[in-house]
Amino acid sequence: MKDKRRAVMTGLSFTLILSNAANAAATANSLFDDLQKVPWAEKQITQMSLLDVVQGRDNQKFEPQGNVTNQEAIVMILRLLNADQSLTASGSSLPADSWAQPYVQLGLDLGLIRQAELTSSNSVSWGRQPVIREWAAEFIVRAIKYNNNLQRVASSSIVFADRSSISASHADAVNVASALNIINGFPDGSFKPQDNVTRAQMVKMLNETLPYLLVNETNKVTDKVFYGVIQSVSTDQVVVSVAGQSLTFAISADTFVYDQASQAIGAAALRSGQAISVLADNGKAQYIERTSQAIDLASIEAKLLDLAKPGKDGAAGATGATGEAGSPGATGPTGPTGATGATGAAGAGGAPGAKGATGATGQAGITG
Repeated sequence: MKDKRRAVMTGLSFTLILSNAANAAATANSLFDDLQKVPWAEKQITQMSLLDVVQGRDNQKFEPQGNVTNQEAIVMILRLLNADQSLTASGSSLPADSWAQPYVQLGLDLGLIRQAELTSSNSVSWGRQPVIREWAAEFIVRAIKYNNNLQRVASSSIVFADRSSISASHADAVNVASALNIINGFPDGSFKPQDNVTRAQMVKMLNETLPYLLVNETNKVTDKVFYGVIQSVSTDQVVVSVAGQSLTFAISADTFVYDQASQAIGAAALRSGQAISVLADNGKAQYIERTSQAIDLASIEAKLLDLAKPGKDGAAGATGATGEAGSPGATGPTGPTGATGATGAAGAGGAPGAKGATGATGQAGITG
């Protein structure tokens, strides 16, 4: 994997036209009318919407507190991967709404979901079931593996107060997602793996996933996102150091600018030395976010590759108990006849035999 930031926008320079009126407009802008319900997620929803990863509902509403369904989660992830460009009219037999079936089929093809997992415990189809936290972790970790062509990623176990509630089949994904700070636990130390995921929560997870997709230069969605440090800023331009390059982005009254706390601010609040992320399209900044620290893609890649290393062999287990004696084996075939042994020593003399019977009287001799 390469640092895509080094291959993009070399030598480009764009003029930043900035005014106090533009700052005020940027501060007041909002893509949806109901984001005040989740002020902590406003900037993430804005960025994911500008990337066309998520869409609002009717009447300029996002419904951030509504649940995300399994099929919606798959659609969002595929869009973030820019894989939805490969959609085909297929999947008509899959347990999802007709509009989502091509996405679910693509998710199957890419390994984000498996056929045996498309099950439901009630009459509601798998696609319409709310996605739960441990499944969201699974989907996201599989997406990271696919995006970066990794066979495995694993992390040491994260101890949650309710770890026994995490399904064994999802424990590894939960550990990895937690280690990467994509999905965190709650203040009480729990993970709540079976809780439904709201639209605002899902978007925040996707936003945290973004850096781990940037290390792959083939992703055309993340190709619009830049991490760097402001070198200089004035009323007419801002210069950002991005992976050793100085890039300048144009800003209009429609540019969204946020601080770390998801508070909308004006571009006039930007200062030299501040770490930022920029979402730009054709050199025009659509979104700028002040980050708590500079995001180094090389470190992100190293962390990801570290999780992809094979684990060390564990210590040898204790010797098992002796097994029961087996049944006697069958009698083997008769062996060949051995060689003739040496002649033994003479035995002791036998006892005298019994007196024999008196023999018959012989004939009389001839008279002389």
